[in-house]
Amino acid sequence: MIDRETNIDFNAKSLWHGTSTIWMDSICQSGLGAINIAEAYNLIELLGFLYSEILRLNINAPELESRRQTISAIITRKPLYHDNIALNYKYDGVYVSMSPLTAAKYACSIPSGSELLDYCLFLLYILRKSNIEIPNELNRINIMSMLNHQAAPILVEVTSFNDRELVLEDGTDAQAKLHEIRNIYPKLTIEEHFRLIQFSNFKLLKSASPSTLKFYQIDYSGDPLGSNFRPTYTLIK
Repeated sequence: MIDRETNIDFNAKSLWHGTSTIWMDSICQSGLGAINIAEAYNLIELLGFLYSEILRLNINAPELESRRQTISAIITRKPLYHDNIALNYKYDGVYVSMSPLTAAKYACSIPSGSELLDYCLFLLYILRKSNIEIPNELNRINIMSMLNHQAAPILVEVTSFNDRELVLEDGTDAQAKLHEIRNIYPKLTIEEHFRLIQFSNFKLLKSASPSTLKFYQIDYSGDPLGSNFRPTYTLIK
């Protein structure tokens, strides 16, 4: 089964992770999931500081309103409810998909390759005209340098893994879902397959060794979050 109009097969054997070139060297050296970005760079604490500065300075930013609840939920580490469904913004590990398309959509819709870093950059842009000083302990990533950083979306393929090293996003056992994806999804229509698999993501319990990884540059047309999204992939290494 071809992943829509792309040049990568859905093989139900590989795992896929979408990110950006910002993190590629680190993943190449240490493996996928070896470093927790949120913890290593204090990104939740940095987000909280930037948001508190916007409140302290009483900055009027209409573009913030659509993201305010989400940012608050991340900072307070509390679920955000939508239609009685709890949306948990957890940054406790690395998440992967069995669909290269799902991972590519994420990579192409999150410019920095990290949702948390994207939120921090968003708040920093609102604060760009304010003379703020970020404490060193919260600025491990040197975020000011990221404002003009040119990043490109990439796809990371995990070619070998143990099923027991995966759990579902809610932390529950992944075996039934893995069986379903491998044995039932390929028999569905293409539309049914991709509608279901985009909600079938997994958390890595153990980092994937660099020797099991392949990297692809993503080029695309259309809207990454729309039905006209058309990615193509070029093997990097």
